[in-house]
Amino acid sequence: MTGVPDPARSRAVLVGVSEYVNQARLPSVVNNVRELRRVFSNADLWGLPDEHCVALVDPESTAQVLDAVHAAAEAASDLLVFYFAGHGLLDDRGDLYLALPDADKDRLYRAVRFDDVRREIVGAPRVLGKVVILDCCFSGRAMQGGMSGSDDLADRASVEGSYVMTACGETKLALAPPGEKFTAFTGALLHRMRHGIPNGPKTLDMETLFRHVRADLRAKHRPVPQQRIRNDGSLIALVRNRSVPRVAVKDRSGAGVVRRRDGGRDAATAQAAAKPVVRPPERARPPSEFPDLYRWSPSELVARVDEQRSAGAGAVADRLLRMAARRRPDQEVAAIVDLLRRTARHTELRAVHAAAATRPRVEILRIVDVLRETNQADEASALLRAAGATDAANIARLARRLRDQQRHADLAALLDAAMDTARKRSALLGLVNTLFDAGLREEGDQLVLRAMNTLPGPAVIEFADELRVAGRDKSACTLYAAAADTLVATRPVAAVTRLCAVMSEGGHARGADRVAAALIATVDGMDRAVEVAREFWNVTRPDDAQRALDSSPTRLPISRTLALAAELRSSRHDQTAYDLCLHTVLDRPHSTMEIVTALREAGRPVDADTLLRAAVLRLPVRAVADLVAEHADHVLDSAVRRPPREVAELLDTLRTSNPAVAARLGTLMADMMTERAEFIPILIERADPRRRREILTRISSTTDGWRAVGTLREGDLRVYLDTVLAAAAMSAQPDRVIATTVASLSDVAPPPVVTDLLTRAMDGRDLKAAKRLIAAIRELNHPRALDAVVTWVRDTTSGESRITYALLRLGLREYVGG
Repeated sequence: MTGVPDPARSRAVLVGVSEYVNQARLPSVVNNVRELRRVFSNADLWGLPDEHCVALVDPESTAQVLDAVHAAAEAASDLLVFYFAGHGLLDDRGDLYLALPDADKDRLYRAVRFDDVRREIVGAPRVLGKVVILDCCFSGRAMQGGMSGSDDLADRASVEGSYVMTACGETKLALAPPGEKFTAFTGALLHRMRHGIPNGPKTLDMETLFRHVRADLRAKHRPVPQQRIRNDGSLIALVRNRSVPRVAVKDRSGAGVVRRRDGGRDAATAQAAAKPVVRPPERARPPSEFPDLYRWSPSELVARVDEQRSAGAGAVADRLLRMAARRRPDQEVAAIVDLLRRTARHTELRAVHAAAATRPRVEILRIVDVLRETNQADEASALLRAAGATDAANIARLARRLRDQQRHADLAALLDAAMDTARKRSALLGLVNTLFDAGLREEGDQLVLRAMNTLPGPAVIEFADELRVAGRDKSACTLYAAAADTLVATRPVAAVTRLCAVMSEGGHARGADRVAAALIATVDGMDRAVEVAREFWNVTRPDDAQRALDSSPTRLPISRTLALAAELRSSRHDQTAYDLCLHTVLDRPHSTMEIVTALREAGRPVDADTLLRAAVLRLPVRAVADLVAEHADHVLDSAVRRPPREVAELLDTLRTSNPAVAARLGTLMADMMTERAEFIPILIERADPRRRREILTRISSTTDGWRAVGTLREGDLRVYLDTVLAAAAMSAQPDRVIATTVASLSDVAPPPVVTDLLTRAMDGRDLKAAKRLIAAIRELNHPRALDAVVTWVRDTTSGESRITYALLRLGLREYVGG
């Protein structure tokens, strides 16, 4: 983050409803909108111009709200903010509505449907960042819109940089504490924006604000907010951090000017310059009984420590070591460590490391370097581990220093120690958040991976839950997938399938599949298979549901399959119910008619017919033959759509078992010869002599009839060619049709056949008509067809001079002399 969004290119729409006709009044909402507008317009915080921040209090219509959102989305190109405070309502499907003054559960048409707001926000492609803040009852339901998956609003947005913060979960009630100026959620948000976050970043991004607002509300036992992030939406900076310290610096005139550390400037605080006084850091005073503590050599210090222990003053000895470790120069600390190491005084060594680890990060690293230079690499690592046991802020500062110096091994050691300590203190999430606050996002992600590889399964799941609550879905999903076996062993089936859906919708499909596979692996019988399948169906993962059923050691009885299908239909999973029936039919063909009949009896005749046709298309040919024989009227049109080889096999099977149906199938195939020329050789080969000429005559009129030439026997070929030649050479045939026939036959028929065709086609034509036919052949760009024309000229003309003359007159100059 380099600063707040450009106010000139940003827009905000703030909507608040306080005066309700049929619902409880929310007087504090007016204060929410007004104060939020002041914060956004404050030059120290953001500086959004008044005309760029639309505040609607008790709007009269949904159109007024949507028009404002549309206009802001059209005008913004940096940041677009939408805020709503008021009552939230749910319809029968669980969709969220933002209630206007005269809206209630019976008058949802007077409320703004959140999906309509979302559509305007998503439809602003020029906007770099999009922030939605909802302070209303059931605001968590916004996480279920088209901007997200079922729980993650921003995860399904088709734009980059989306961020959603809601006052509470989808079933919680937002809180407007009586007597307080603001609602609970907005009040906490305003407090953090106005007063800043001590030791925080220079600008407050959405994720940093969320974590601190959430902590503030949790401390007061109030509803906990939620967040959802799309890509880098968490990085969107909203306001500057007012808690960044101010320091006096000189401007060019020499006058002192107070500036924030982030580069901001207070124009009203110019003062007379005063030369800063540089003072060395103060040392802690040594104990009064040891005024020369800092003058002792390392060996003398260790000797005095021994004296105190011998005199029974162990606390004093410990204090001497700690003060020396915190205050003595780096080389002297390294020398003290060396003396203790040589005499194997491990307890005192740990005390020295712990005390030295509290020093400024520059001094810690100098001590580490000196330890390594004096062949004490193990002690250097011990010091880094001790630093990893300090508070998260110190760890983050030291980690940043190590990263900047590219000391990757030391950084890894520090993070490992930090993770071990945080795990013992149940503070892993806090450590990750602190690293992210310090700009160490990669290091935070590394910490998550370390947790995945080193923590036991239950601890990984617990950490993943914390990450997900904090809005770090990507990291959480990584951990869930890594500990999939533990997850499915410790969570209800419904919770696991729901998590699979959320992971997949949030862009973590591979992790979701891994969790789903682990759950399916737990199927050990029919009852478990049905339970797992049912929950997968409930979250619209039918393929996983089917895999669960298939993994059962015993097959589901047909009666139970039908009962499951009825249950699915009752819960509006019609397609899934149909898929279940179809899968059963394909797995057990003998059950086809039982299931088809049951569907008809259940009042699903369309499903029954569709299932029967699908079975005819996909079942083995022998099973299809039985179905066709019994239900020819319903399924012959489907059977004929199968691949030609399978249709031929079906025709042969039916000719033996049911000649009448075979004849109907043959007639249907003949009717389809125009669109399926591959049926022609099948029909000719299987036709009896009496019908062969009839079929040949019929197919000669089809455009693709020539494809059969290569498959015909000599007698059949003559009959076919006589028929097609007679038809093609008729004077009534267009030149284009004759040209196409010539081109087609020139590829598959002997040259005399093509010559015969051209002779018939040219019979009765004058020179002009003949040239038109040849031009039509030339347009097809088919060299063999033109070669056939030249052959015809040569065969029907005597003498080279006359042949040359004929070729020239017909426009075949390129063939002269060839």
